[in-house]
Amino acid sequence: MLVGRAYYSLSHLANLFDNEFEAKIIDATRMQAAGKLVINLAPTDEDGTAQSSPLEEKIEAPEDMLGERIYFKVKVKEAKDLPEELCKDPFVTYGFYLEQK
Repeated sequence: MLVGRAYYSLSHLANLFDNEFEAKIIDATRMQAAGKLVINLAPTDEDGTAQSSPLEEKIEAPEDMLGERIYFKVKVKEAKDLPEELCKDPFVTYGFYLEQK
């Protein structure tokens, strides 16, 4: 059963630093808050191992990133204030806007 959906803007990745965010989970059937999801997108290197992106040294403004490839990890830190009756074994999936996969 779908508890709800949360949204996060990828525009923060242009700054190339961790950006922890608390996104509201919206229950689409009742159009009300169904909890909160604490997430972070952390820039990495191509292997996903470094704590920072190798682009940091050559990027002075977000516009400099046009055409560059960005690697990052999606970290789901916590889901909280979920409706008890819907959360017997909760899990999170994610997708990118307008992406078919």
